[in-house]
Amino acid sequence: MNFFRGISPELEDAAMMDGATEFDVLLRVFLPLSMPVLATIALFSAVAHWNSWFDGIMFLSKSELWPLQSYLYSLITSAALEVRFATGGEQLAYRYLQATPQAMQAAYIIIATVPIVLVYPFLQRYFVTGLTLGSLKE
Repeated sequence: MNFFRGISPELEDAAMMDGATEFDVLLRVFLPLSMPVLATIALFSAVAHWNSWFDGIMFLSKSELWPLQSYLYSLITSAALEVRFATGGEQLAYRYLQATPQAMQAAYIIIATVPIVLVYPFLQRYFVTGLTLGSLKE
């Protein structure tokens, strides 16, 4: 909201004098100027939804429908319980894989972060501009 308050009203007046309607002013003046803000909000919203593991567990009764983060949470917590109550055979399986349960959990988490890491570079230029834009005072 502060961003839109900071846009000079002369831009709207100039567009209106050139014959633009209010809809044209929105699409051709305000929307291009607000791309950094919209990209920042989109990135924050995408990361918040991507990391919302509790919603899937709370609202979906079938584990097949859980989002990735909910499945990852259940996998990591069940792996921690398996290690705590592991029998000799399961410990041999971990030795055969040459991976500790903590290493497997770290691998799961890294794999789950890949989609957000791939999206971030495309929005980074808007993200940096949008964060610094609202903090400046003239």
